[in-house]
Amino acid sequence: MPASAGGEVVAFALAPVAPNPSRGAARIDHAVAREARVRLTVIDVLGREVATLVDGMQTPGRHQAIWTGESPRGRARAGLYFVRYETPARAFVRRLVLAP
Repeated sequence: MPASAGGEVVAFALAPVAPNPSRGAARIDHAVAREARVRLTVIDVLGREVATLVDGMQTPGRHQAIWTGESPRGRARAGLYFVRYETPARAFVRRLVLAP
């Protein structure tokens, strides 16, 4: 799942997921304040990891990841999910509704 860098930022941040609710691809914008290991995952309401979008070092700047609703087991069911963004500084969580 692609991610791209650009722009200067001063704090780690996770923007609202768009579109939300989503019937297809959802865009997840996040900011990295300094080069750091980050992890961006999609979790279901039971706390199970459904997809890993980013897991590794990222450069400072604005980044974007796309979740298409796919998981290692195929298409995720419609419902409520959480996007979790973990950084050395803190963790952020946003809700995401996957529509049928």
